[in-house]
Amino acid sequence: MKPSIRDAIIKLAEEDGFVSFDSKGNPTADFSSCPEVGRFSKMKNLKVLQLGRWRASARQLVEVEGTEFLQGMKKMKQLRYFSLRGISRITELPNSICELSKLRILNLNGCDNLEKLPDGIGLLKQLTHLDMSECYLISHMPRGLASLSELRALKGFVIGKPRSRGHYCELADLAELEHLKKLSIHVDRTSDEAKKELDSLPQFRNLRSLSVAWSSIYNAPIPTTTNVALATIHRIVSREKSIKTPGSSSQRVALDKLGLQNFHGSKMPDWLKRLNLKNLKKLYIRGGGLSDLSLTKDHKWTVKCLRLKSLSQLRMDWQELKPLFPNLTYVEKVECPELSSFPCDENGEWIRPESDTEQA
Repeated sequence: MKPSIRDAIIKLAEEDGFVSFDSKGNPTADFSSCPEVGRFSKMKNLKVLQLGRWRASARQLVEVEGTEFLQGMKKMKQLRYFSLRGISRITELPNSICELSKLRILNLNGCDNLEKLPDGIGLLKQLTHLDMSECYLISHMPRGLASLSELRALKGFVIGKPRSRGHYCELADLAELEHLKKLSIHVDRTSDEAKKELDSLPQFRNLRSLSVAWSSIYNAPIPTTTNVALATIHRIVSREKSIKTPGSSSQRVALDKLGLQNFHGSKMPDWLKRLNLKNLKKLYIRGGGLSDLSLTKDHKWTVKCLRLKSLSQLRMDWQELKPLFPNLTYVEKVECPELSSFPCDENGEWIRPESDTEQA
């Protein structure tokens, strides 16, 4: 933002009493009192409202005492963009949010006390981007998510503890969202249905970017009884693969980017084998117990950009990696002690020389 434009915006905000500055020059606002509710109700033509952090990478603590200040938002019928990114102490959003019929972007990233989404979220028919990442207290997704027909990016979908069928949104319920291209998922270790839900991913025919993060509890040793249960689930999933599903046709998902974080298994997850990975260009793997990057016996990754972080169990040398990833142009290796002979620099990066690229 140009300084002159910023100064003009600050001046208008001060004149309206919407913002003030403390002794250090930091902007301040008190949204907890009733007058602020009235002020929001007067902003009927507002299209952009950013109440949280501006920068995604910032870690400033933003706290509020309650959500009363949001009640006046129901009259903001022109609002397109709304962000509460990084605000703490918001445990739930008022249903009045669902009356913002023209809202396209809802950013709740880093609202670490948020426990649930409004049940009426399906009324936001024009919503294209919903970010719930780093909202770790949310245990399930409302059924209305499957009604967001214009959704293009969904970050922070939770696969948690099973609930009564029909009262929450399962991953497979989103498969019919034809515009959905970017999806990130958080898997709660306590869910025995997690593997079955992930097995529905081949039904997402238009998906281009997929990120799946498992709870860090996965890094703990799994008891023998749990191993038996997991083996049983694997057998059930294997039998289900022989049954034709809506996503098992030739129009399978063609991913461009894939991210896996804290996956507890030593081998690549089985559901990956059912995805169309012929166009995959970026593969990011962080944390977990993977010891092998092979998908199948003869599979070769088409990946050009590979990032490997905090993989203590992964053991291979550079000569083993190259045949598995013949198209690599960039590699990042961080805290992977068993990866040997990698020609990475002091920052853990390797960039394919231009001479090698020309020969290829």
